[in-house]
Amino acid sequence: MGKDKRPHILLVEDEGTEAALAIEALASLVPSFNTHHVKSANEAIQFIRRATPYEEAPHIDLVLLDLNLPGQGGIHVLHDIRSDEKIRQLPIVVLSTSAHPNDIKQCYQLGASGYVQKPFEYNVFIESLNSICTYWLHTCVRA
Repeated sequence: MGKDKRPHILLVEDEGTEAALAIEALASLVPSFNTHHVKSANEAIQFIRRATPYEEAPHIDLVLLDLNLPGQGGIHVLHDIRSDEKIRQLPIVVLSTSAHPNDIKQCYQLGASGYVQKPFEYNVFIESLNSICTYWLHTCVRA
């Protein structure tokens, strides 16, 4: 986990309303999470790699990744992270409105840790985020 022992979550979401809801939901679940937000695949990769302009970024413990991003999408993030020996074990959970079997299959083939269809109801969304964070940040034992 990050230096201060609180989990650092990177939310990769380009849609402002959805990002605000996710950040609000994460804050309501466990205020001790450190939630960081970027809006594109390139920003996500730079943040995770701590490349310019994110040299001071913390080490991320969990990525919540939107699949449909402008430009290079979430698929690019999955491919890039899973191709790098230093960071390939980082848990990446795809959050997408898509339930298309090809999207789901491709994400898992590229190494997604999980794929969750974004629920339309806020309470269900909170429950989904709670389950994801509880599992990946508290229940799952990682090296």
